[in-house]
Amino acid sequence: THDDFPLKLLGAVHLRNHLIQYRPLNIDQSYDVFLNLCGQRRRPQGLEFDFTTEIKDGDELVWSSLTTFLVRKKFKEEDAEHPLAQAVTNLEENKEAAKFEVPANTGKRFGKITGDINPIHMSKLLAKLFGFKRDICHGMWALGRGLPLLEGVDLKKPVRLDVAFKGPLYMQAPIKILSSSKGDGGFEFYSGKNDRPCVVGSLKNVTEDS
Repeated sequence: THDDFPLKLLGAVHLRNHLIQYRPLNIDQSYDVFLNLCGQRRRPQGLEFDFTTEIKDGDELVWSSLTTFLVRKKFKEEDAEHPLAQAVTNLEENKEAAKFEVPANTGKRFGKITGDINPIHMSKLLAKLFGFKRDICHGMWALGRGLPLLEGVDLKKPVRLDVAFKGPLYMQAPIKILSSSKGDGGFEFYSGKNDRPCVVGSLKNVTEDS
């Protein structure tokens, strides 16, 4: 543990996900899930902390992921960034891949399913109190909605996702997805008229050797 880290999740920002799905998970099957708080570091934006998740079917590992959150805080000294932070980069060459809408009640519906009932997802008024122009959708909902629209990935084979959340995805604003012209799995999500990507990542098949 860290003296500056009381594990205050309220107000924490979801920064990044890095995961490998070794094979598809069956919605009708039960699995063992293992969670671990595994690290933290002082960065310019605040205190980052990591959770790992492993999903197993008996002794077989079928999913492994690392999720990083941020608690904003100033430090006199800073630590080196996590090596996986370099796995997420903006696109150099891109093409438009897809678009989809964010319905007005997305935050409430997804929040009830996941238990993530952060007020910035529930109410326009409360989101404004936290500095947003209106309520925003969950980044993980946007990924779940948008990633199946990308081409070139076989989800029946091992797949790796690296993603960073850069900005808000607003309710009732269309989300545009750009994909890499290089065919390396890179993608970016844009919200409404914002000319900066709100989500940046890559989705690609991997082999056992890699």
